[in-house]
Amino acid sequence: MRNAIVVDLDGTLFKTNTFKHFIVFVVKKALKKFDLFTALILLSLVALRKIRLISTHEKMKYKVLKRSSKYVDKQLMDEFVEVLFPYVNRKVLDVLDNYKNTGYRSILSTAAPCCYADLIGQKYLFDATCSSEMPANANWTENVRETKKANTLALLQRCNMTMQVLVTDHYDDIPLLLEPKERNIVVYPSPKTIVLLNKNGIKYDIM
Repeated sequence: MRNAIVVDLDGTLFKTNTFKHFIVFVVKKALKKFDLFTALILLSLVALRKIRLISTHEKMKYKVLKRSSKYVDKQLMDEFVEVLFPYVNRKVLDVLDNYKNTGYRSILSTAAPCCYADLIGQKYLFDATCSSEMPANANWTENVRETKKANTLALLQRCNMTMQVLVTDHYDDIPLLLEPKERNIVVYPSPKTIVLLNKNGIKYDIM
């Protein structure tokens, strides 16, 4: 089994929420194609989530991804990944490179959709990426919390790796943070994240 470093995406590898940028990107592409219906639907979904008429972020993400399906081909998503370049967290990249230089394998594990998360994983030379699948039916689930833990551990096993380092910014990753390993690194944590990590007895270093 090869030692591995597992890195979160939003708020960790990138100093932003990539899905928000994705929605803006798709809306702009739809408007350029005079696809006003798609643009209006996507903006309406965001508005409905903000006023809680869509009850969860997961439900909104499902609907957004379904409506965005014709704008997620590789050419457009390669363009989108370049849009995100200014948000890269160089400190996280340095930590990642330091571990890789000592022989660690690397996994990008994120709730972001595979249409662009997998391309980010390739661009930044991760050995594998664990992300949310594109929705095929109403049983779709986001790659977050316990689901993310199960999917990440399964991917590590398939790749003959064992997680020794986890880098994340958010308490949503407490299931993975609780897994035994050498080190947890928490990036710019919120006060709530610190409280919940301490409450769960999780040992961590702060970036």
